[in-house]
Amino acid sequence: MNIKKYIFKKIKKIFKYINIKKINNIKIKNNNKFSDYQIYGIIEISKKIKIKINILFKIIKKKLIKYKIFDKIKIINPGFINIFLNKNYICKIINKISKKKNFNIKKKKKKK
Repeated sequence: MNIKKYIFKKIKKIFKYINIKKINNIKIKNNNKFSDYQIYGIIEISKKIKIKINILFKIIKKKLIKYKIFDKIKIINPGFINIFLNKNYICKIINKISKKKNFNIKKKKKKK
């Protein structure tokens, strides 16, 4: 599981829910200093779609926290969303994968 892709997919789903089609400005980075992951670019989108940043943040937080993989979502000014992963849930996923044959990694077919 690629967690950055997972987070991006969930953000994209949230934006689709509120009828926003393009989210090219969103960046997700590992951030061990403040959180597990940090989301950037929300301010630009809020300006573009003319929704107050606080409202957009609250929508994102409310929707993301429903997923078991996230433990805590914090909104930090001037426009960052800090994401903390649920360590127990991650351990369960790792344990599940470790029990599968070849760690559930499929071989790529050789190209000619």
